[in-house]
Amino acid sequence: MMKKTGLPNHDFTLYEAVRRNGQVFRDRLAFVDNDQRLTFGGFLDRVDRLAVGLWKEGIRRGDRIGVMSRNNLEYLLLYFAATRCGGIFVPVNTRLSQEEVKYILNDCQPKLLFADPSFQPMLDEDTLKISSIKKRFSMDHAQGNFSDFQTLLNNNGKMKAIRVRSDDGLILIYTAAIGGRPRGALLTHANVLASNMQIMVGLSLTCHDIYLGVLPLFHVAGLLISSNMFHAGGANIIMPQFDPQIALELIQRERISVLFEFSPMLQQIVEKMRENEYNVSSVRLVLGITYPDCFKEFQAKTGAVFYRVWGQTETSSFITLCSHDERPGSVGRALPLTDLRIVDDRDHSLSIGQPGEIAVRSPQVFKGYWNMDEETSFAFREGWHHTGDLGRLDEEGFLFFVGRKQEKELIKTGGENVYPAEVESVIVKHPKIKEVSIIGVPDPKWVEGIKAICVVKEGGTVTEKEIIDFVAERIAPYKKPRIVQFVESLPKTESGEIDRAKVKAIYGGQP
Repeated sequence: MMKKTGLPNHDFTLYEAVRRNGQVFRDRLAFVDNDQRLTFGGFLDRVDRLAVGLWKEGIRRGDRIGVMSRNNLEYLLLYFAATRCGGIFVPVNTRLSQEEVKYILNDCQPKLLFADPSFQPMLDEDTLKISSIKKRFSMDHAQGNFSDFQTLLNNNGKMKAIRVRSDDGLILIYTAAIGGRPRGALLTHANVLASNMQIMVGLSLTCHDIYLGVLPLFHVAGLLISSNMFHAGGANIIMPQFDPQIALELIQRERISVLFEFSPMLQQIVEKMRENEYNVSSVRLVLGITYPDCFKEFQAKTGAVFYRVWGQTETSSFITLCSHDERPGSVGRALPLTDLRIVDDRDHSLSIGQPGEIAVRSPQVFKGYWNMDEETSFAFREGWHHTGDLGRLDEEGFLFFVGRKQEKELIKTGGENVYPAEVESVIVKHPKIKEVSIIGVPDPKWVEGIKAICVVKEGGTVTEKEIIDFVAERIAPYKKPRIVQFVESLPKTESGEIDRAKVKAIYGGQP
């Protein structure tokens, strides 16, 4: 009989990568945040000390750590410190309203809450009461009810080993609000490690690459691409928020090699390039969900290759990729540890070229939805993760994105996901609105724009601006409709429900 020991010898967490890189790449540049430049060795030291500080504040395996902040070095220190002390990192979208943030924090019940000064008024204990929060910390110096972040680093970084497993939760990211409420997707250490390894292979990332972190770290793409680059031994150049001129200055000064852009970021960069001469020849690849028309102009200056990708929060960032020129229109082939199939509504596999729901098996697939066992079981039926996205595969395994299933219909505007049901649930509370249907329409700047088709109650009058302002006052401003059209009635199904497909067919253009 084998003698039982401590941790299984096959268990491996993301912290092991932090420790390894602190040794292997000790003197190489790991992070740049404004005037702060930190090597991998220096980063390991800070992560260790922060992990001890979190432990002393009561963080134990599985405890949640809420963070609402713009991109900064402290953000990533917290994320990687959670890998050592067993905490679950909860990045909160900075564009959400206070009520939306309150729902998320009540759902995940964090023990500690971190915020930069911009968001502290919203999260102060006098304005946002969450019973689970034991202490609030500023990402900067102490202010009001927020303690100084630096106090957590005042120790030698030494503590006993903590029993953290690869299947333990590491990141809890809340997705767009399907059915009117957001769902927390729990990603494990193993999920993130699989993402790191697959993307390192897929993009040939090495310790010589340098990534410009323009995407917000509360997005799965922003956080995981930074993680991928870190694991590869490359450097992360952190931008607090996107600015095209600053981005170009950083590309030139830091010799950036990797970009990930949401529409319309690259367009703004190209427009700035027309105004002044910048040396951007170091950029070797640009990643994106959709192929921007301006890329050819950017490519002429850089020689860079554009990669289209597909994935979602539940798949720990993207799991397919290919260069645009390899198969125009495709979002790529599955990465080496990913299996895709296209299924119908009865989970039968469909033939090559037939559109259906994209189902996935991969070590990148998340652990489940937080406090939502029924939704998790439904998503994982038949042993596959059902994405709710529709696609088709060609004979060589290239995936083509077709759309989304009706129950998971969402609008992707400027990189943000918006579920129509959430916006509809707000608009129908307006005293003069009888019915509403929200659809996505083409938008030259944001790819998709939000359009509301409203039926006004008999005898009522209301303006487009009134509806837009009504939404913006209640949920995140990016979820407000950009266009409102008033109609006498909306098409219905036989069961009497609004027929969203017909609404989109009739009103999918500009009014």
